[in-house]
Amino acid sequence: MKILLVAPKFPPDGTGGVENVVKMLCNELRLDGHSVSVVTRFHRTHIKDPQVHQVRGGTGEFGGYSQWAIRAWRELRGGDYDIIHFNGFEGQILSLFPLLGAPRVVHIHNSVTREDAWYAQDFIRHNMGQQIVTNSFRHAGLIISPTSVAKRDLVESVSGINADKIRVIPNMVDTRYYSRRAVRSSVRETLGLDGKFVILYFGKIKRTKGIEDICRAYEMLRDKLDSALIIGGAPTATDKFARYLSERYPGVIFTGRVEDPRPFYAAADAFCIYTTGFAGGEVFPVALAEAMSMGLPIVCSDNPIFREVTCGNAVFAPPEDPGALARAFLELSRDPSRLQELAEESRALAESSYDIKKVAPQVVEAYESLVGLERGGRTQLLAKAQEESRQIGTVP
Repeated sequence: MKILLVAPKFPPDGTGGVENVVKMLCNELRLDGHSVSVVTRFHRTHIKDPQVHQVRGGTGEFGGYSQWAIRAWRELRGGDYDIIHFNGFEGQILSLFPLLGAPRVVHIHNSVTREDAWYAQDFIRHNMGQQIVTNSFRHAGLIISPTSVAKRDLVESVSGINADKIRVIPNMVDTRYYSRRAVRSSVRETLGLDGKFVILYFGKIKRTKGIEDICRAYEMLRDKLDSALIIGGAPTATDKFARYLSERYPGVIFTGRVEDPRPFYAAADAFCIYTTGFAGGEVFPVALAEAMSMGLPIVCSDNPIFREVTCGNAVFAPPEDPGALARAFLELSRDPSRLQELAEESRALAESSYDIKKVAPQVVEAYESLVGLERGGRTQLLAKAQEESRQIGTVP
């Protein structure tokens, strides 16, 4: 098949959960013999792959998105694809353009539901974005949702959406790459962490991720347990929150952006993610799949997203309760057999459910189903039109 992937960024020009998933999918589809092109936004680095089209956008949020979408549409409208797979907000804007006539897949990377406090920060801007997102889903021929929780959220939040066109296909991880056996450097040795119980958060540095509650829990824990907390990852739009955290919690290790997170996963005794629920659009954090693939025990907030992704193989703490989170860390640190059990099951789940070799064929099968459905629908429409023409005498 000739496939076009649309993404807000593409490594190495830009990284993140969405971007890493698109990159992995692109590589795997090509290995499987498909012709795959990518259209993405140019940020800082030119990508040498001739099939990756980097389009510059304007400044500002909505103005920049809109300019990028118009320029991308102009560049791509002469193409010929069997399927177009839209990812990220830029992709959702572009999916609303009259584009190429190919079947359209829209991927859920952020929930439709928003936490009230987050949504109220800029109601007008978020409401405009919400309209674009919901229209994108309504016009899609196929919607890929990474969790059943996100699918239910979409059905409940978007009136008139056809649940039958939503396929639950999890986010993917390369379990060969995210493996302790692939790590050659020791963060524990470099940072002087030997003998400590090391807790790791890895992902975007933003308020909605519950990172400050993890820092508070760590402060409560320090006089009871010889421990360390690593907060890995880079800020999103600005570094204001990251700077606040580093100043407020000087005992925490902040890595900033790192090229290879695997040594940090390998250094940890437990991985923590503490989002309350759909805050900030959470649906299936890719870092959680990476941590599981690295064989890490998971300590997380008790919400249905994380229960589904971990299949219950985690230590759950009530959200927004640093005291309960600290107690969870302490109890787990004192139970080596439980740590080992959680670690082994994390790795097994990543291999059986989220490995790229298991997930990519599900995406291809969904593509093929949509292409067949739309071709069949067009054939039926043509046959119906010909029959109507015969009845009125315009077709011999």
